[in-house]
Amino acid sequence: MSAAREAAIWELEEQHLKDKAQLARRQLKDLYFLKRHQMITRHEKVRTCLLFVAMYFLGHLCELCSDNVQYMHHATHTRTHTTV
Repeated sequence: MSAAREAAIWELEEQHLKDKAQLARRQLKDLYFLKRHQMITRHEKVRTCLLFVAMYFLGHLCELCSDNVQYMHHATHTRTHTTV
């Protein structure tokens, strides 16, 4: 085999290995960003769900407190009028 031909083959193989390594790096980077995006999306869904649950219970808690305040006001108001 001639030296020029052997050098050309080595050069092609070297370029092939560089391209293969670059492709592997790009795929790894793409996979990282895909998984990161999926994780952020999943966490945002969980966060949104937790916020809705918290708002739901907070609403019920406010209703309970409001009912209790109205009851206490009514009881206090009735007690002051009956004792006078």
